[in-house]
Amino acid sequence: MDSAEQQALFERIAKARTGSLEAWGELYREFAAPIFRFCRRALPTREDAEDATMEIFVKLREKIGQYDPQRPFQAWLYKVSANHCWDLLRRRRIRQDLETEGVEEMPLEHPEPSQLERLLSEHTSQEVRSALHKLPARSRMPPVLRY
Repeated sequence: MDSAEQQALFERIAKARTGSLEAWGELYREFAAPIFRFCRRALPTREDAEDATMEIFVKLREKIGQYDPQRPFQAWLYKVSANHCWDLLRRRRIRQDLETEGVEEMPLEHPEPSQLERLLSEHTSQEVRSALHKLPARSRMPPVLRY
């Protein structure tokens, strides 16, 4: 981002802080798609990512006064987004733990050999995404942020 773009961004942020709906709209148009992509990689479903994106922008309106203009806006926005996704995943895990109490005592069933062979032969991005979602939230964020 060159200095003119950076200056324009700071002006939009200053206007947004004063409540300018036009400035908020511009910020949303500029950053909603990248934040959605970030949330899509961090959360299990598209619907979760869509909801999280909207919630992040609502949170952004509440927290814009905490933004330090001496630091990059995008870094701050991604930090707010990552924290929001971690909170969602943590709440979901707590709820899931409550719903699955006693599952450790259930007998394990092995998949049929044909299913196992099929899973081993398929190397798709869906499997990678599934593997990511099996990781704890804190372990999932570094590869999501990197890739």
